[in-house]
Amino acid sequence: MRVVASSWIRPVSLIAILLLCCFELYACSASREPSAKVVNKPAKFSTVTFGQLKLRLPVSMVQSVIVLPLGFNNLAIRSQSANHPDLHMGTLDNFQANIAQYVSKGFLEETVNTFDGFFSELVNLVGTQNYPTLQKIMEVDSATSAKKYARDNPSLYRFDFAKEKHIYFVFSNPKSVAEIYYLKGMISDADFDAIASGIQTR
Repeated sequence: MRVVASSWIRPVSLIAILLLCCFELYACSASREPSAKVVNKPAKFSTVTFGQLKLRLPVSMVQSVIVLPLGFNNLAIRSQSANHPDLHMGTLDNFQANIAQYVSKGFLEETVNTFDGFFSELVNLVGTQNYPTLQKIMEVDSATSAKKYARDNPSLYRFDFAKEKHIYFVFSNPKSVAEIYYLKGMISDADFDAIASGIQTR
């Protein structure tokens, strides 16, 4: 009886070992299979051109290529955040004359005579009691913070408010017409990152 039992157990043990090895091989191949199927699809982008300003943005913000005429102040860009309203684009016309007027009325120091100089000064005023009339005119009297970003043509300025943000793109290259464009609304951090990285230089 012992000999028969022993001869019967050996084939069963061999089969069990073979099944265990097959299972381990299947488990290893299954664990590698998902990573083999991962495909990085290129992100889709569109562009919006507004005078000198050209932005390359995700299609979630701009569905198709858009060329806006100067003076256009309607909605153009969607926020990537759910339930956020569209973002307003526009331009500040004749701003050099405005700067001269602010200086003549004492709202601003005489040393400020360029667009970049003006917005740099405006950033420094946020959170202070200096030039309250100018802060009110430029609608930054209730801003919680402001920042100038290290880039040129256009320079990029951001003003944060409790519920929205204002972004100004300042072109002041002497080789081109000096222009200022703005984007206002409930701009999320993801929106801002896409906008800042999407600025195209020509």
